[in-house]
Amino acid sequence: MRALLGILLAGACCLATAQDGKTAAATRLAEMMQIDEAYGETKSVCVGGADAAAQAAHSYAANREVFSGISPRSAYWPEVIALFSRFREDTCAAHDPGAAKRAYVKMYVERLSLTELQAAIAHMESPAGRAVQAANRDAVRVLASLHKQEQDAATAAAGKRYTANLAQLVARFKAQPR
Repeated sequence: MRALLGILLAGACCLATAQDGKTAAATRLAEMMQIDEAYGETKSVCVGGADAAAQAAHSYAANREVFSGISPRSAYWPEVIALFSRFREDTCAAHDPGAAKRAYVKMYVERLSLTELQAAIAHMESPAGRAVQAANRDAVRVLASLHKQEQDAATAAAGKRYTANLAQLVARFKAQPR
């Protein structure tokens, strides 16, 4: 019985060690693929590319009634701009570099063998792999800007739909308060 328990424990130990080695290799590959840097760049472009003053002015022009008398000439206008800045930070918060890296590591551990991970790392350490890493950095910058433009367009369209739908609801409420 003790011998069987010893064999089981030894097997579990070796499996855990192999899994730790695989996780370490997956983490190294994610680092070489610059996953967290890519998501950090996307977040940076998302937050930093927003012109809160222009967004606030655009929103005011499209939806003056929402501002209930606060205008760009109001002493409160700088606070409106600050609210738009916080709004952008909140909408960009989903770009979590650490979470992205953890997701990649998990996927690499689940889908790749230790041998495949080691081969990928060896490739990334080669001149060709370093060239891929450099190209990846450039692609991330381009895609981050493109993503921000798409997100801005989607946010603007969603905002217009929301405002129009809210105006219809307010009209119904005024016609039939309940």
